[in-house]
Amino acid sequence: SEGIAHVLEQTPLSENDRNLLMYHGFVLHNGDGPELLESELQLGGTQLVEASVFSAFDYVALGHIHKPQWVKSGKIRYSGSLMKYSFSECLQQKSVTLLNWKEKDNCTITIIPLHPKRDMRILHGALESLLKYATPSEDFIRAELTDLELIPNAIEKLRVVYPNTLELSY
Repeated sequence: SEGIAHVLEQTPLSENDRNLLMYHGFVLHNGDGPELLESELQLGGTQLVEASVFSAFDYVALGHIHKPQWVKSGKIRYSGSLMKYSFSECLQQKSVTLLNWKEKDNCTITIIPLHPKRDMRILHGALESLLKYATPSEDFIRAELTDLELIPNAIEKLRVVYPNTLELSY
């Protein structure tokens, strides 16, 4: 936090104009961090920075975390990734954050949901049941089979209905 604060002090901000900062890293708010996966805590060696470091800015657009979320409502936001990059993100609603900024204190923020051509989903159950009740789909699939024994060619059987099956586990 001290290092980032020192760097930001080198650039004077305008009292009359809009002050926007784009920052790629992990930002804490009141001792709480954004919702992180364990693997994200180690990405790039970036340390956690207190949100108070950015208090002089009118808006801070954050990057690094794939899940769209506010650190400080109306002021500091992770826009998130545009696409789902792993099955750990399959329940996330991806979006674009649009700022309509007229004057310094007149900013409207709109969250625009994104709807990909192919979604990412996790299917859970016995192979026979997954196939019997399948709705054919081009979505990217991870199948978690509950069968007690390995089934030969299970992924090929799933790919008849779900051609984009990427992972299979028991």
